[in-house]
Amino acid sequence: VLWGMVLLFLTGIWGDGFTGASNDKPVGMVVKVKGDVGVKRGGTDKYAVAEINMPVYQNDTVKTLAKSETELVFDNKIAIKIEPKSTVSVEQIRLNPKLVDNILRLKSGMMLSDAKHIGGMRIITPVAVVAVRGTLFAVNVDTTGSSEIAVFRGSVTVSGTNQKETKNILVNENQRSEVLENKIPLLPDSLDKRLELYRDNVALQFELAVVQYREKIDKLIAQRNAWIDNVTQQQNQKIDNIKDKQDNMLK
Repeated sequence: VLWGMVLLFLTGIWGDGFTGASNDKPVGMVVKVKGDVGVKRGGTDKYAVAEINMPVYQNDTVKTLAKSETELVFDNKIAIKIEPKSTVSVEQIRLNPKLVDNILRLKSGMMLSDAKHIGGMRIITPVAVVAVRGTLFAVNVDTTGSSEIAVFRGSVTVSGTNQKETKNILVNENQRSEVLENKIPLLPDSLDKRLELYRDNVALQFELAVVQYREKIDKLIAQRNAWIDNVTQQQNQKIDNIKDKQDNMLK
């Protein structure tokens, strides 16, 4: 009975906390990690240390600490870069390219997204909804929850979430907008110097990296699946070792 309880505990924690429940299908993977980055599985309250090739599932939350960042690629080829001190939840990723309602939630911090040549997606923040189709853009949520949207390729539609009056704003390439709590989005204006530097030094470099990610998406998926197999084997070995110790105690 004791061994059965130990086995149940270990397989439950490992399945949901690291590789996903047995009936879950990964929707993406971690492709770059710098500094302190954690991934929390849906339904759990603890973060696991992010690793390259680590799978990403529906309802996962990814968190970066100061001076830390990470890049994720989803199986449908949407790619995101999560900047320092940020938290992003994967609410819905559609693997069928004909289904365009991909949803990510930026709770805090900054995220750069490349959805060019991909179906539509939405980024939800505490005060705004950013509707996207084929775009390179960044969203930043400050400590008050206010959201800034900067577009580097294509265009996005921005709306507020809390105001009584609903109004959509189109933000075009090399423009920015901002949404304050309980307010409609501000009319777009040109990128300021700060965002121009971010575009030139970060966003466009990320865009080039994403081209490579998409070209080798099958290889990335295979590496992720190998990561899952390796982690599962390690955990099975740990379970076998505990079982052997338990059996020896009962002799």
